[in-house]
Amino acid sequence: ETLERAVKSLPPAHYKIVGRIPTEKHAEFKRRLAQAGSKIAPSTIEALGYVEDLGALIQNADVAIAAGRSALECMAQGRPVILLGEGGVLGLRKPEIWPAALRTNLGDHIEPKDFNAPKLESALRELLTPRSNVQELNIWARMQVEKDFDIQKVAKEVEKVYVSAATS
Repeated sequence: ETLERAVKSLPPAHYKIVGRIPTEKHAEFKRRLAQAGSKIAPSTIEALGYVEDLGALIQNADVAIAAGRSALECMAQGRPVILLGEGGVLGLRKPEIWPAALRTNLGDHIEPKDFNAPKLESALRELLTPRSNVQELNIWARMQVEKDFDIQKVAKEVEKVYVSAATS
């Protein structure tokens, strides 16, 4: 519904949904996807399911909507990403939401759950409408991943957990 409403005032785009859909939700998902596809022309939408080479898909995307590791991959590649996961919509990854992004696994663990359609629509509009600061945000995102997820830093944190568990 959000996409159907927003697409009327956005430039045409091709939306790809990546990831496995639980078997019990497959029929409803296909029905809603077909319904959305019929209402967003000339834009299109398709479900790709599991993708072996997610990195290549991200590299060729104009925008991604993701959470967790997928969102980190987008940021590491300097691609625009809207943080949306099991917990709801966090919004466009920007400095002002970065603390919340880290706290919620980039949108997966928002409590209480917050599927805020206007927030998603606003983020889509901001990314798909030509703006001058998108490249600056992409550079910032890459730097955040390098800073907060540096392998040496992560390894030290994991070591602390093991030492703490071993001495308890």
